[in-house]
Amino acid sequence: MDINTFKPRILGILRQSDLDKISIKSVREQLQNESNVSLSEYKKELKSLIEECYESVLQEQQPAAAAEEEEEESSSDDEPLVVAKKTKLALPATPKKKKTTTATTKKKTSAATKKEKAPKRQRKPQDPAQKEKNNFTRTWILSPELAEVTGEPALSRPGVVKHLWIYIKAHNLQDPDKKTHIFLDEKLQKIFKGETYISGFTMNKFIGAHLVGPAVPDDDNSNNNNNNNNNNAQQIQQVA
Repeated sequence: MDINTFKPRILGILRQSDLDKISIKSVREQLQNESNVSLSEYKKELKSLIEECYESVLQEQQPAAAAEEEEEESSSDDEPLVVAKKTKLALPATPKKKKTTTATTKKKTSAATKKEKAPKRQRKPQDPAQKEKNNFTRTWILSPELAEVTGEPALSRPGVVKHLWIYIKAHNLQDPDKKTHIFLDEKLQKIFKGETYISGFTMNKFIGAHLVGPAVPDDDNSNNNNNNNNNNAQQIQQVA
C-alpha cells in the first residue's frame, strides 16, 4: 500500500482541527475509521507522514509577514532571469531582417515592460482589533521561561513558533537525520516539561501552557479592562 495516498486526507483533518489538541493517534484512528483496510502494520509510516503534514499545515498558518518575506526572496532569485531577458532583447538585429526583427523586438520589449510595471499584489492589512479577537493571531503574555528563549515578553502563537525555531536553528538543536525533531537544551526543557527529544508536532502542544493571558483584553470585559491592562503591563515588565 502507498501510504502517501492518505496525505490529502491527513492535511484535511489537520486543517479542520485544533493543532494544540490533536494527536497522531487520533488522526490515525480517523483514517482507520474511513478505510476498509487495516492500517495497524503501517503505524510507523503513518506517524512520519502525519508529522510531515502537521509541519506543512503549521507553516500555512504562519503570519502574512513570513509569506511576504518568502515572496521577496523568490523575486530576488528571479532577477537574473529578468536581466537575461533584457540582454537578449537588446541584441542588435541583423541588417537583412531589420524590419521584421524590429517589430518583433518592440512587441517583446512592450510585453517585458508591462510585466516589469505590473503592480505587486498587496496584502490587505488585518484590522488590529479583529486580530486580537482571534486566539491564534492575538498577542499573548509569555511565561518567564518562554520569554527567555524567544527574547520577547509577548507574542502571537505563530510568533512564538517562529521565535522557537529561530532559537533551535541558532543553537543547532535540530536532529540532522530528522529535521522535524529537536534535541532540547536546558532552557527548552523548562518549557517542555523535562523532555530531551521532541517532534515539532508535539512541541506545539506545550506552548498553550506558557501563554499567561492576552496582552490586549477582550472588549466584553469592559468593566475590568483598566485593571487587566495594568496587570498585563506589570507582567510584561516583569518578564522583560
